[in-house]
Amino acid sequence: MVRDFTQSEVQSLCELLGVSDLRDPDAAVVKTPPLIEDVRRVLKLPVLPHSHLLDEQTWMMGGRVTRWLGGEMSTSVDDGDYDLFSGSFPAMERTLNRMLESGYSITRVQYVNPWPGIPVPRMLRRKPSPVPAPPRNASVPDLPGLLLRRMPDGSDMYCMRLTSPERHVIQFMYIPSLFPDAARPDTLIEQTDLSICQFTLDGRYLRAGPHSWSDFVRHRLRVVYMRSGRRTAGRLFKYAARGFWPDARTVQTVYGRWLSEALKRGGNPARFKA
Repeated sequence: MVRDFTQSEVQSLCELLGVSDLRDPDAAVVKTPPLIEDVRRVLKLPVLPHSHLLDEQTWMMGGRVTRWLGGEMSTSVDDGDYDLFSGSFPAMERTLNRMLESGYSITRVQYVNPWPGIPVPRMLRRKPSPVPAPPRNASVPDLPGLLLRRMPDGSDMYCMRLTSPERHVIQFMYIPSLFPDAARPDTLIEQTDLSICQFTLDGRYLRAGPHSWSDFVRHRLRVVYMRSGRRTAGRLFKYAARGFWPDARTVQTVYGRWLSEALKRGGNPARFKA
């Protein structure tokens, strides 16, 4: 569960972020990203694992960063994925080489038992959906372990899965459609579904959406962008279990989209589980 911030911490964050009151969404729009080291100092946070891999074209974002900011990583088992994003193929190749040289290894998708305490017979295990390798052409480098996935909106996502020397799982991704002109994390942040998941580290700054800090401190969920109502609906449950609650507008937006998608497929909405 995410911890509650003390009044002293909230006040220090307000001063660091240049806002008057983080608990007031209208007065808490952050325009300038703070330095990562300053955030660590204010919230007394440890160094985030694998942050040494980050630079101006390699970023970490998602639930792992949210857990780190909320102090959850010091009170729970470090069993989740670290989501790294690259802004170009050259940056992806450069970071991958650094990882392989320092003991990271490429892994293939394997069966994961959803009930760790209960052994599941091999014949009953559901195999992961096959992920094709990208087509061979001049625009896509021949990187080891590189796979091609289709996102819900049809966009291509090039990805690979690695394991660190500490046995942490790293999901490394590049989505070309997000960076048509230059490799900047702004579009990636804007097209993240929930505001508290917009926190993005680039090795120097902690970037976020305009309402990320306010929603994070208040433990609120705000929908920002959806590629799939079904997926975002499931994530609302996931973060509610960690202490973040959606407002009425977010619930209406997400589940309205989920219902609409189910009806367009011509099926029973009850069958489209999150």
